[in-house]
Amino acid sequence: MGYRPNVSSVERTKATPTSVVPRLPALLQRKPVRVVTVAAANRTARVAWVILTRGGTYRAQAATAA
Repeated sequence: MGYRPNVSSVERTKATPTSVVPRLPALLQRKPVRVVTVAAANRTARVAWVILTRGGTYRAQAATAA
């Protein structure tokens, strides 16, 4: 698992901020693109680790209206 899949979601967020992960546009305003990409990859890896260690299934959280 690497950071490469997260690069595309960060690039899409830059093009259309409302279409991807809700927290990425705000993070892009504060941090450089590469930092945001690595942070997204880290979060993905942590979610995968928890799923694998607990034997669960992934359930995405419902987006909340801001």
